[in-house]
Amino acid sequence: NTLSVVGIATSGVEGFIPGYVRVTKVYDNVGDSISVFRIVNNHADYNTSYRISNVSVGETASFDVTSATSVGIGSTQNGIGAESTALAYGILNGQSFSVLSADYTFATGIATFTLDKSHGLQVNDKFIFGGATGESAIFNGEHLITKIDSSNLDQLTANVGIGTDTVLIGGSPVIYPKALTSKGGEISVENENVSSRLSYQYGNVTAALASAMTKVSTTLEITDLDNYDLRIGDFLLIGHEIVRIKTTVTGNPITVFRGVLGTESKEHAINTVVRRIIAKPIELRRHSIIRASGHTFEYLGYGPGNYSTAFPDRQDRELSAEEEVLSQSFSDEGGFIVYTGMNSDGDFYVSNKRVITTANDEETFNTPQQRFRGETKAVPKTKLGFNVISASEVNVTDALRIEGGDNKTTVSYFDGPLILNNKLTVTSNKGIEATDIFLQGKETVSRKYTVGISNPPASVELTNANAGNPGDIIFNGNPSKGNNAGWVYTTDNEWYPWGIISTDNDKFTIEGNFIGTFTGDGSALTNVSDIWAIDATGIHTTRNVGFGSTTSSKADVAMYVQGDAEIRGTMKVFEIIENTTLDSTTIIGSGVTTIDLDLDTSSIYYYTQ
Repeated sequence: NTLSVVGIATSGVEGFIPGYVRVTKVYDNVGDSISVFRIVNNHADYNTSYRISNVSVGETASFDVTSATSVGIGSTQNGIGAESTALAYGILNGQSFSVLSADYTFATGIATFTLDKSHGLQVNDKFIFGGATGESAIFNGEHLITKIDSSNLDQLTANVGIGTDTVLIGGSPVIYPKALTSKGGEISVENENVSSRLSYQYGNVTAALASAMTKVSTTLEITDLDNYDLRIGDFLLIGHEIVRIKTTVTGNPITVFRGVLGTESKEHAINTVVRRIIAKPIELRRHSIIRASGHTFEYLGYGPGNYSTAFPDRQDRELSAEEEVLSQSFSDEGGFIVYTGMNSDGDFYVSNKRVITTANDEETFNTPQQRFRGETKAVPKTKLGFNVISASEVNVTDALRIEGGDNKTTVSYFDGPLILNNKLTVTSNKGIEATDIFLQGKETVSRKYTVGISNPPASVELTNANAGNPGDIIFNGNPSKGNNAGWVYTTDNEWYPWGIISTDNDKFTIEGNFIGTFTGDGSALTNVSDIWAIDATGIHTTRNVGFGSTTSSKADVAMYVQGDAEIRGTMKVFEIIENTTLDSTTIIGSGVTTIDLDLDTSSIYYYTQ
């Protein structure tokens, strides 16, 4: 486009000469990355990065973009409306880069990407990888740069995640750099990491060095300088160094101030990316510091500041302690006052401390004091603050009494170990509260007593929270009747339940399965299995009983003995099978002809019912 400047001559006989302004080149930001924020309602997926693909001639507030991630999926709405975008804004991040190839090691998740141009990004910079399709879609997402090869300015390396196979790049992948965002890395005195760790506002120009720079160079040369509108005072970011243009730019070379805004001068290779950034330098000034000593403050705070109006007989009230201090000194907007002095009552002031000589007391004011949640501490009007003593070591020869404040709510705390060489007595009905109690007694290693809610798993190595020393006890935090009171750690490096809880509250009763031994006739047992039942004279069973082997019971006899049986005493038989021949076959079924019956000295009696 050409702009003609014409007019009517106001003097002279030769009239006027028209002037022309011709646009020869437009820096239209095509290919730059822009991030959008604060689109709300059901359109939050639009808060992502975009690549400017086209700027139509004559348009001032619109341009075409390609998104880094999918937006508006499934929506049939044409546009998202002004309500959802009322608070939205965009940030220009700088040039985006097309990905030409990827070298991906799936076992480690490390990928090296080759781009279409030098990128100028640094280690720990964050970028969005978008547009990859097929198997290479695993590259899509946010990543941190882990490595930059100074000999290949068009390559960068990132950890994109472990895979299962090699990946061929597909689609039209693009890397979108992010400017104002969280990044990786740390800032230290030795390495400020200005380019990668600190965020900056992009200044709408990306260029390249036409020649290398040393640490002491005061000039630089830009490739195709006529394409950029660089001006005096502009800040340029080259790697980790910020420089500022010192003189009016008329062509190469450009004179600059090196290592400004706290950065250090570095060497820069040819073709290194140069970005203009918008830096807002702020001058910081130290506020005033007043130092005074030996002041005498008499009747301050009354009247315009003279004795005629400040004497006590002219006053109708008494100043509070805080008002008196404010009349002595006042600091504002970061100012700092250090002074010593004495008031008309003989009290000494040393900065933020008051020494009350008549009461032998000290108070510290305007100093933060650590408090616990729920603790209350009010300062009366007659006082300025609290009597705070900070000492590395205190030795009390008689007694130490802690009153806990007016409401007995001030907490005393010990951050280090506390050793008591005499008895500890607690008279409060609140008792003693602790996470664990360690009781040593006469043993070398103490035993731990604590509270838990479940049986801890075993730990033979005794290296974690579930470990213990033999004798450690955990009390059950949720005890119930018929359950156990806790668990004990034994010498076989296992936790076992201990302390059976009765099922009745007025007598000791155990329900459930009991495994073990007991003595007595069993008459006090209740809820015993019906296999054995207690009757008036003893115990009986309704099952068939067999002796001799696991299969020795018989279905047709109540008691069967497989093997020898010996009875010493009287055996009563109430049923006789008559006309039975006593022979070897009937008795044992073995065919042996000799039968030995050992009747001892007793007799056999046969009874009938």
